[in-house]
Amino acid sequence: MDRPPIVLRLTPSNADAKLAFNDTISAQKEKPGSVELLHASRFMAIEPYRQEIQVPEPVTRKSTAGPEDTETDTATDVETDTEGQAVQLKWQGSYDLSFGVRPNFPLIGWVVGVGRWHGKGSKPNGGVDLQLAPPRTSFSKYEVAGRHARFFIDETGSFTICTVSDRSPRIRLGVEEFFSGQRVITERSCQISFGKLDYVLEFVVDDEHDYQRSLRQYLKNHLLRPPAPPDLSATPSPWDSKLGYWLVRGTVGKGSFATVSAAKHTVTGEAGAAKFMVRTQETQKAIAQEIDILKSLPNHPQILQFHDVQYERGEKWFCAPSDEDDERHSFKARPEKVAIIYSPFARATMTECLNDLSISLRLVAFRELIQGVNALHRAGFIHRDIKPGNWGVVNLTPSEISTVILDYGQAVRAVACEPKPGLVGTVPYLAPEMELRTYGPGVDIWACGIIGLQLFVTAGILQWKNVTYERRKFELVVTALRDEPADSVCNLLSQMLVWDSSERVSAEVALGHASFSGPHQNHSSAEPKFGLKRSRSHSST
Repeated sequence: MDRPPIVLRLTPSNADAKLAFNDTISAQKEKPGSVELLHASRFMAIEPYRQEIQVPEPVTRKSTAGPEDTETDTATDVETDTEGQAVQLKWQGSYDLSFGVRPNFPLIGWVVGVGRWHGKGSKPNGGVDLQLAPPRTSFSKYEVAGRHARFFIDETGSFTICTVSDRSPRIRLGVEEFFSGQRVITERSCQISFGKLDYVLEFVVDDEHDYQRSLRQYLKNHLLRPPAPPDLSATPSPWDSKLGYWLVRGTVGKGSFATVSAAKHTVTGEAGAAKFMVRTQETQKAIAQEIDILKSLPNHPQILQFHDVQYERGEKWFCAPSDEDDERHSFKARPEKVAIIYSPFARATMTECLNDLSISLRLVAFRELIQGVNALHRAGFIHRDIKPGNWGVVNLTPSEISTVILDYGQAVRAVACEPKPGLVGTVPYLAPEMELRTYGPGVDIWACGIIGLQLFVTAGILQWKNVTYERRKFELVVTALRDEPADSVCNLLSQMLVWDSSERVSAEVALGHASFSGPHQNHSSAEPKFGLKRSRSHSST
């Protein structure tokens, strides 16, 4: 039978690791009927050693990772009679991870170590999946604990390495050494070490589409999780880049002035996004204002949270080199990239999902939108560009949805604003007062009301391009909404789409509307009251 396609391969690269691998296979061959290494053998690809060379066993180094663990220090420890004695290897190979061969406990992942073979916590197979050295090898020999570390798939679908032993065992991933916590694997091929044992860790994926399909099946069947966003769960690529502790990959969105990439914290695994803008003499003020806004936003699930900002030249201030000997000293400051990193990561916007949601999920999402707007208004902010393209979908399953308000490039912290026709907002979502007179937070309520029409009344179709010039059509639609039952979402929309902003419902009052009193939580099976039939007949007039 063919082996399942390999995803990750761990190949011994130094003399210690090659010897430990050889001795593990030899131990298995000596006791072919033993169950000790039966499970571990499923992850080992072996072949006869092909190089006719003598591999000297390195001089045993003194352990620096703590006292020896009595559970692995026994009379059957593998030792050398003479330091530096040459050893003839018989076997070579690798440890192979695939979605087709499951670890002992898929929710925990693939456990790495020499195994625990007696005492508390012992298992028939030592409790490990990747057996790095023969059973009962002492900790002092290779500084590898019984259960040293584990590979697992994090919430974003990325392979991650994490310490397991409470003895603070050493792990080195690439050039970074750590003794606790976890690290996301960000390179397609890199060095990894467990104690004294060095390996080459590499992704063995030829077809990314096949990989994503297999990953989705594994997450669903064995980890009981929804699919991970492909922008975050993709295998490492040469196009990936690092910004501080953040791994940035792909392009998930593009606007007139910015591009957005997926981002992931390489230590915590947190998913985020990186917004890239070009700072020039003309854009520097707007970029600085957006950064200040993001830094001061309230902490709320439906509002972006700022994490970091990176400047291409490393300077917060936009200026030419201060060094008078630099030939660019007298030049006008050149453009540079600025990256703003924030969370959560939105896997899509409501523009893509608007017509694909059940009625119950639409109401859940709409309530979250108003909750986010209410949090902004309570903190003194006006977003000024609420629209489906700035409403992100963070998670989506048939029974659950979570959303976040995106893009604060036009947001202000103010009680009232003066009109700037053609410069702020998106025309179909503009409140009638926004380009004519002083306005306030009510413009966000109006925009939410227009989105509500798309969600619950017009199947995503915008009824007008600019309501200021199409008031008659607007009045027909709103009149129909007012005729709906008081506990319907259409009734709420009629209160949000009041022409006079002073009489428009606030976000806080909207959240108390009767349409939200029942099915406002995820998992709800009840259907809200909408009265869509009558509203549609009026809206088509």
